[in-house]
Amino acid sequence: MLREDRLEVRLIGMLEAIKDPKKKLLAKLQAALQIDQPQSIVGKHRDQVIKSLNRQLKRLQDMDDTLYEDKLANYISAERYEQKRQELVAQILEVQSRLAKLYEVQGEQKEEKTEPLSKYPIVNLYLQSSPSQKGTIMAQIYKSIWADGDKVDFRTTTSNKQLNFVQHICSQLKVDGKAAVIVPDNVLFEGGAGETIRKKLLQTTEIHTILRLPTGIFYANGVKANVIFFDNRPASKEVQTKDVWVYDMRTNQHFTLKEKKLANADLADFIKCYNPDNRHQRSETERFKKFTYDEVVTRDKTNLDIFWLKDESITRMLFNCLRTIRPVLN
Repeated sequence: MLREDRLEVRLIGMLEAIKDPKKKLLAKLQAALQIDQPQSIVGKHRDQVIKSLNRQLKRLQDMDDTLYEDKLANYISAERYEQKRQELVAQILEVQSRLAKLYEVQGEQKEEKTEPLSKYPIVNLYLQSSPSQKGTIMAQIYKSIWADGDKVDFRTTTSNKQLNFVQHICSQLKVDGKAAVIVPDNVLFEGGAGETIRKKLLQTTEIHTILRLPTGIFYANGVKANVIFFDNRPASKEVQTKDVWVYDMRTNQHFTLKEKKLANADLADFIKCYNPDNRHQRSETERFKKFTYDEVVTRDKTNLDIFWLKDESITRMLFNCLRTIRPVLN
């Protein structure tokens, strides 16, 4: 059973295919369908149709965001991600095209209002998580990149939203501004644009602390994330980062959203090591280590995903494997 609006499109197409020498009759029939019917069908139900399409568009965009989260968490392969994303993009474009045609019928081309980047504040302190792929924050940023001729200074071009978000925060900090940003692991080790951005951050800002967060504290299982702490610095030829302190709160730590939730007390040791009263006076511990700038930049791809503790779960797994196969070997 066809919907009325789709039936209308099909009938118009059929009329256009008719090889009728009587053009006046054809014109009258087309005019009747294009004028009378839209007034009674599209015009009457226009708002409902638009709302329905917008809900469908939002659902598809959320699916695209979720798909990206699955890719970051290694739930799907890169090939599968690209295949599914192409399908989603095709559906999104189709819905957007249908919306554009509906607005065009009434001569009301919809224009989304965007705020120029000049309205985004230059701040001293920035505490933020990188965008979950629901994308509301990044959507506003992307919409504003070229708004009113104002362009954000993304020095390195990349499609990685988290890397762009870090670049955006840097562009919004005052000269002496401070930032603490939650980012997934790939921001710390991804090559290409990721390596370029990390080197630039090390050179132009002072990345002084990285907190490796434990798993089990986010709704998506297995998400591995970190908090990077950095201070902005005035333009200089000198490298601004001297030492990077890394606190490993992940290895051999187990949390869940119900049985064992992350509590303030679990962060007490990190806060003590961080020494907020004077972070320039710190001491190394089993979980808190210092790495010089030279040590960091000589790592492959300037990899900041640094860990040194032995994972007891892996040791136990290997021990159990050996215990299982020992009778077979004997």
